[in-house]
Amino acid sequence: ESAVAAKAALHPPQSWAKCCRETTASKAEVEVRTPRTDQRSRQWQQPGRPARSGHGGTKGHDMRIGIAFLLAVSGAFVFERICGRTLHRYCSNAGMLALERGFSRLVDNRLRYFTRPTPGELVERFSAYGAASIDKIRLGNAMLCGALVALVAIVVMAWLQPWLALFSMASIGCAVLIAQCYAEEVKGLRLEAETVAARHKQFLLETVQGITAWKAALGTRRRSLAYASHGHDTIRAWRRQADLGLRQQTAYALLGNIELLATLGVAASAMTAGKLSFGEFYAFTFLRQIAFASVISVCGAWIGSRSNRIAEIRARDIF
Repeated sequence: ESAVAAKAALHPPQSWAKCCRETTASKAEVEVRTPRTDQRSRQWQQPGRPARSGHGGTKGHDMRIGIAFLLAVSGAFVFERICGRTLHRYCSNAGMLALERGFSRLVDNRLRYFTRPTPGELVERFSAYGAASIDKIRLGNAMLCGALVALVAIVVMAWLQPWLALFSMASIGCAVLIAQCYAEEVKGLRLEAETVAARHKQFLLETVQGITAWKAALGTRRRSLAYASHGHDTIRAWRRQADLGLRQQTAYALLGNIELLATLGVAASAMTAGKLSFGEFYAFTFLRQIAFASVISVCGAWIGSRSNRIAEIRARDIF
């Protein structure tokens, strides 16, 4: 029995030998296919070596995006420059036409009219009227464009996030109230500045016209001291206008920061709860900035147009 077992171990049956041959052949086929797969794996695992096709596609896509951005920005700048030059040309033509008509009406007045106001006052009224005529079209265009941009931005904001748009609409309403509060003060300061400027110009005209008499009477020193007081009045009026403008800007900035802080607090809670995504909040913030800036420009143009009415009212007596 031991001899038979040893013989069987040395000479296996035909089926066992066939199975061994199939296993050997499969192993050889796997070994033949494995080097190519291992080579691809080594190429994939090498750091800093991306695939050729993907790298080329990404680079070309980034290049197209960059070129499109540059073209868009350049087109926007060219369009803004063309519109600005066209608007300035139209405003200058309208102002020149108003000045020509106003001057013809001024010289058509009777002689006794020119004995009432001083020459400096006439010059100041006429100059202020010309500046107001030029600014009238520019301010009207600024109010119209700003109102349209703000309206479109608010509608899109309400479509994106209605509950966040309520904060922006409330801040816009507060900005309009602030402009209304400062409008009357701006008109008063405009009237004061024009009156002081009229006295200043009248003093200059009298000094230049009577310079011979002032020199003969040795009164130039006294005239210089008097001019200093007129200069102080002019600087004081300008400073009050500048302080008012600074207060307006501070009020608008404070209002915008408070509104932005409230919006960030509500949006952070919504993002934490999963009700608001970062992309939606970014788009809303971008539109909110556009709407608030447009409303501020509209308020500034409206205040400027109301202050220009002072010049128009004071020029009615001339015409």
